[in-house]
Amino acid sequence: MCRAKLPDSAEKMFDDGCTIGLPIQRRVQQDDGSWGPLSRRQQRQMDEVVRLWEGAAEQGHTLAQHNLGVMYEHGQGVDVNVKKAIECARSRA
Repeated sequence: MCRAKLPDSAEKMFDDGCTIGLPIQRRVQQDDGSWGPLSRRQQRQMDEVVRLWEGAAEQGHTLAQHNLGVMYEHGQGVDVNVKKAIECARSRA
């Protein structure tokens, strides 16, 4: 019997993003909380984290929404984008 693959759950996407992103954060986060520069590989990985967390956030995962907001507010693996940071905060409300 042929079955279509179901989309990943919000929890799985969030967990997968954490598995990829947290080790990078530990390597590049500086004492003041800012991030140092990312290598090309790390940037590709952070792009994947954003993709995963955006998918989880769209399904209402509040921690994914929070983490994305922090990333956009502080430029952690992404360009600073206050508008997106505010959108993430509003979606949690």
